[in-house]
Amino acid sequence: MATTTAAFTLTSTDLMDNALNLSNTATLTTAGTTTGITETTGLARKKLASASLTDLVTAGDNAGDIKSVLLANVHATDANNVDLMVYNNYETHYIVKNVLIPSGTSLEIDLAKYKVNTQKGKDSLRIKCSSANGVDVIINN
Repeated sequence: MATTTAAFTLTSTDLMDNALNLSNTATLTTAGTTTGITETTGLARKKLASASLTDLVTAGDNAGDIKSVLLANVHATDANNVDLMVYNNYETHYIVKNVLIPSGTSLEIDLAKYKVNTQKGKDSLRIKCSSANGVDVIINN
């Protein structure tokens, strides 16, 4: 049996007039079983280390409605230009094109008002970076 454990800790000395320390741990299981979870929904994370065109979510992944995409340039010194696009029926539709993300910064793109349909035969979400340093990507769906 796979065991998946989630831990949450929040500590602050200046959030309130007294020190705050919250902590909780839970064993996560697949609904209705005692088997540890093997999949999650709601967030997807990818670390890109390539300047190649990359599918973040492929048509047929059934990822649900994508609410936002966070792009983080974690490189210490180099900026990165990024294209984020939807690919559907052999056509590319840019969400952002050649947007500069300086080193150590991030960009959150709100997609809640747009429909990216990741059912089979529909939309793929793609990214291309100008540098092989890539970016970290978090998809909220």
